[in-house]
Amino acid sequence: MSLRSILDPLLEDAHVKRLSGRVADAANGGEAVRAGISTALRPAVLAALLEGEEGLSDRPVLLVTPDDRSARDLTS
Repeated sequence: MSLRSILDPLLEDAHVKRLSGRVADAANGGEAVRAGISTALRPAVLAALLEGEEGLSDRPVLLVTPDDRSARDLTS
């Protein structure tokens, strides 16, 4: 299964689009964005933000997690 088949529906979701806009606006101002995203959806939503045109597709990204377990969870 291609990751694209998961990302395309997420990129069309109104909530993800709104979050992408917030992230893009915050990135322009050098600010952080906090979002409550379920643990199971975080990797997919982050991938959508990194791939989406409105989000961070043309910017470097640093993801910070509170601990190494959280970081490992993002890679799954």
